[in-house]
Amino acid sequence: MNITSLIFCGFVIIVVALYYIIPRRAQNYLLLTASYVFFATWAWQFPLILFVLTLLNFKLAQWLRYRERPRPAILWSGIGVNILALAFFKYSNFFVPEMLGLLQGTGGQSFSLAVNILLPVGLSYRILENISYLADVYRGQIPAASNLTDFSLYSAYFPKLLSGPIERARSFMPQLTQQRIVDNDTITRSFTLIVIGLVRKIVIADTISGVIPRGVFVTPMNYSGLELSTWLVAETFVIYNDFAGYTDIVRGVSGLFGIELSRNFSHPFFSRNFFEMWTRWHITLSFWLRDYIYMPLSRALLRRNLSSRNTLNLIIPPMAAMLISGLWHWATIHMLMWGAVVGLYLVFGRILSLWRPVIQPDKQPMWRQIIKMLAVFLLINLSLIFFHMDLPTAINFFRGLFIWKKLTMPDLHVPLMIGLSLLIDYFQYRHKDEVVFLRWPRLVQSTVLAVAILAIFLATLMKPATPFIYQGF
Repeated sequence: MNITSLIFCGFVIIVVALYYIIPRRAQNYLLLTASYVFFATWAWQFPLILFVLTLLNFKLAQWLRYRERPRPAILWSGIGVNILALAFFKYSNFFVPEMLGLLQGTGGQSFSLAVNILLPVGLSYRILENISYLADVYRGQIPAASNLTDFSLYSAYFPKLLSGPIERARSFMPQLTQQRIVDNDTITRSFTLIVIGLVRKIVIADTISGVIPRGVFVTPMNYSGLELSTWLVAETFVIYNDFAGYTDIVRGVSGLFGIELSRNFSHPFFSRNFFEMWTRWHITLSFWLRDYIYMPLSRALLRRNLSSRNTLNLIIPPMAAMLISGLWHWATIHMLMWGAVVGLYLVFGRILSLWRPVIQPDKQPMWRQIIKMLAVFLLINLSLIFFHMDLPTAINFFRGLFIWKKLTMPDLHVPLMIGLSLLIDYFQYRHKDEVVFLRWPRLVQSTVLAVAILAIFLATLMKPATPFIYQGF
């Protein structure tokens, strides 16, 4: 059930209608049932896998602090089980050809190995949530959940089930026990987020994606440097608007139930350094890496040497965090390369800050801020070459950037859609409000809303909405 489909729209309308009819105590049961029904529409096995992981982590957390004493063996066992589950479902198919070859080579017999391991959509996000939950209980930052229904809803809540945001139990679960008030302002804000998300996904991301030649990322040597540069930038805006659009939609849907989900993107292309970039792009993943990889490693290294010029502390935490981020996306060499390149950007930024005074970006001259925005955007795009394609193709892509054998004008849809994306970000950035449009005069609001809905309708007529890029994770 794709969340941009009319079926999903009808599903949400039915759940919302029932939600406000039934008593408050039954609302969590309704949301849990709806979440499992939604998950079952992808594959009947998925709810069973999710329930087993949920029950396992529920019990592990209860054993973590026996008589208020943390039990590290339970924590590491829980982390290990979750990682093994992710590896089994997400990466095991990589080894099927090798396994088949080994079996065929033993004894000269011909073996038929038919292995079809389904990857539950959103599993990567669930695993990170499970690990953060176990770690927070172990640290004593939150108590272990005592209500299996509430914890199951935390794990299965359908608006965040496919692609996050990666919610922390400490911020999400209290909302399940508190009174949830949905007033006119909440409904207006939620509806605005849904419309913004649909514009980002259907009007911007799908329109740009529809004109990008797929061969650019398969046979880059067939294109000129200008074409490669243009389509690389275009693909960056596709990924951003696709994922940011998804997050806006699900946050809007969740708001209809009075449950607030975390913001995941905050106009990242206005970042003036790499640290700022990673607090604006996939925010919940960045903060997860910060709290559970970067900071624990940094604290361990600083215990050995408190100097600000501790070389290991400057290098290891950012590199480890970004390498793990690459592996989390996919266990391939080119994803590790992407993580390593971004890690080097962060290391360079940390080392540079030691040799010159740090001036807050907002206090720098505007011309310098603009130059830094462009530099960060350029380097992020170059790193994404490894994100988009395998290593040999990426090398050819880099070579092709310097071959200017012909000049061609890009499809006019590309600059128009990129301009629209930046315009939305600019208004949000300038006013520090993602629904700044609600501050405008009523006539302007009505006009913009009508144009947005018409654009969504026309874009859908011309090309059906495609699945979200990250929903297979």
